[in-house]
Amino acid sequence: MRRIPALALALLVLTAAPLAAQDPLDQLAARSGAFVQAVKNDLVVRGVIPTPQRDNCDSFQITARVAWRLRAQGAKLIPKTPAQNGCTWLGVRYSHDAIAFPDGWADLLVGAGPPLNQNQPAWQFSATGPSAGAVAPFDLDPVITITTPPPVTPPPSGPSSPVNPGELAALTFQLAVLTERVETLQQVINHLALVQARGLTGGLFGYQLTLLPVPGSP
Repeated sequence: MRRIPALALALLVLTAAPLAAQDPLDQLAARSGAFVQAVKNDLVVRGVIPTPQRDNCDSFQITARVAWRLRAQGAKLIPKTPAQNGCTWLGVRYSHDAIAFPDGWADLLVGAGPPLNQNQPAWQFSATGPSAGAVAPFDLDPVITITTPPPVTPPPSGPSSPVNPGELAALTFQLAVLTERVETLQQVINHLALVQARGLTGGLFGYQLTLLPVPGSP
């Protein structure tokens, strides 16, 4: 038997492409009771549906997900009228145990809904043509990505400038002088107003002046 050189064997190992991880459902025959069973088992494990199931909408949880997984094969949901047996989901009533295909329709669950609530996975296909009005399935397990905005960091505040005691004392003194001058000016204004109200007699540049009092003054 011819042996493969060690170097060639190592190159084969290094260049071999890794096997891609497969979804367990993808390893099953798509149109089969085993596929429906795997979908149901997943929902039970995740706590999406209880054991035992309670109503038609527990059955629809299974049926809708099978239709979504087989959408590439043309699987669709079958609408129902409000008077028909089914599950009302987001305001629309659907068949809780059957889905449609371009070449027929499939009953997925035996004993679905009350009173049995068995939901035994099955695949009873009928090639009688697609159901009229079948609608595209939707994902009941959407992936929601929550993006947290980065925290807003306020700009660092610089150190406050120290107060120079000499400058503070100078400013205080200037403020006191201004305050005193304002008070003095206000006294002069008040005195002139009083003189004008009472009248004044005196001389200016050798001329005799008389300021008559303001009528009505005290």
